[in-house]
Amino acid sequence: MSSEIHQSALVSEESLDRFLDAFFHHTLPKPQWTHAAHVTLAACLLHRDDVPSVLPIVRNAIRSYNVSVGTENTDTSGYHETLTVFWLRVVAQSLRQVPSASRLQAVRGVVATYGAERALHRLYYSIDIVTCTAARLAWVEPDVKPLPSSTSEAKACCGASFKLNVGIALIWARRNGVFSWQTQSMT
Repeated sequence: MSSEIHQSALVSEESLDRFLDAFFHHTLPKPQWTHAAHVTLAACLLHRDDVPSVLPIVRNAIRSYNVSVGTENTDTSGYHETLTVFWLRVVAQSLRQVPSASRLQAVRGVVATYGAERALHRLYYSIDIVTCTAARLAWVEPDVKPLPSSTSEAKACCGASFKLNVGIALIWARRNGVFSWQTQSMT
């Protein structure tokens, strides 16, 4: 999405609502579903809610949108759990640090800060999580430095002592249709 097109979503509360409506009703053109659009979605939803409440909505909406525009959600493409949780937590922290009177002000501030920061995750991970199958399928905690967020939010979102075992068992379980597999805690 060009910056001009995206900026049109940030003009008013009504334009934000039109953007959300287009995304949730699958009428947003695929070229407009960019990183800045992802950040806009996160900021809109997190303005009045928390990550644990928003995550299932965003997870399902992105998967559904992807299918509607012909993008398959597989082990190598489409929805990415770790990047989604990462960005929801980053955006939530940003919103907590700079409270805004309106949703529009909040979204504008977050998009101005993070709308062009696609590679921010590289400061937190030693591996290439974008291409990591295990990270695409389930949350992987940053290993270089922790995300700045409240402990209670991280526990509610990702489990009290959750560390993902990125071994063969997880990949096997996904490929074999086992959707409620157990992961090992490494704590």
